[in-house]
Amino acid sequence: MPREIVKIPINSIVTNSAKENKTLIFFNTGENKKIEFLIRNENSTFIVKANSLSMLDVGIDIDDPLVVDRSIPAKSGDIVIALIDNDFTVKRLMIDHHFSPPKVWLKAENPDYQNIYITEGQELVIWGVVTYNLKPMR
Repeated sequence: MPREIVKIPINSIVTNSAKENKTLIFFNTGENKKIEFLIRNENSTFIVKANSLSMLDVGIDIDDPLVVDRSIPAKSGDIVIALIDNDFTVKRLMIDHHFSPPKVWLKAENPDYQNIYITEGQELVIWGVVTYNLKPMR
């Protein structure tokens, strides 16, 4: 059974929105499975590195590689990569449907960091949903 190599773009999110061009390579030993437990849609899946401690309480540390799927619709409670006024951030998406229109904000999972409340005139784009943290265990 030949091993299939799946290449996934890896980007480094930084506050000035610059990105590094790298590739993370996964090896697949199963027959046409393309590591389905990690990647649902390889054409819309990316790996980004976290660059802050704002999500530390959910286990996301600086330089942790995060699997991000841009094809998954984000819902309240998802950890997302968001673009706010041309700056990327990793936060938990919160949508409060008690308001009309619903109030959207981004929750930091570390008390040392502030939540981000979207104000009128700010541009928020949900760039993708974080599906996995590929944190090294050693």
